[in-house]
Amino acid sequence: MKMHVHFTKPMVIKVLQSRIQFGEFHQLLQELRLDDGHFQWYFQLSWSQFDELLSCVGGRIVLQDTNYRCSIPTTDYLSICLRSYSFWTIGSSFCVGVSTVCKVVPDVVIAVWDCLVEEFMAVPSTDEWRSIAEGFKERWEFPLCCGALDGKHVLIKAPPTPDPSYTTTRELFL
Repeated sequence: MKMHVHFTKPMVIKVLQSRIQFGEFHQLLQELRLDDGHFQWYFQLSWSQFDELLSCVGGRIVLQDTNYRCSIPTTDYLSICLRSYSFWTIGSSFCVGVSTVCKVVPDVVIAVWDCLVEEFMAVPSTDEWRSIAEGFKERWEFPLCCGALDGKHVLIKAPPTPDPSYTTTRELFL
């Protein structure tokens, strides 16, 4: 006779409620906070940059407590998004479910984009686009070009009679 093990709500809730006691943000990161160099290595941001980013996006990612659970604090929310591991690993480290990580990451990414797009990704005006295209034409003899990717091989469908001078050592057509 096969025995089936089912996770019950009380167990799941118990694990998630241990976030403050065992979760990564409340344990390891509080220690890293004391050493800005290690904090920066961990998040690729200094503690002051983390706080600045949190002040920008915090209002957009804040959650409300309910009668059934306490919400995830904005510091945890941002930390979850900044870690670059699998969702399962992040969920385990922060004592949250994978489905929670799946919700947190896009929420934070959208909030960061909305808050920082104007400052860091300003869209050039029509005249600026023309000036950029003129610069590519003059310097590189690429007419109607407004940008370039460096160090990337972009695969395209080869024309019917490919020119060997446009292939790479990997036999990719550029």
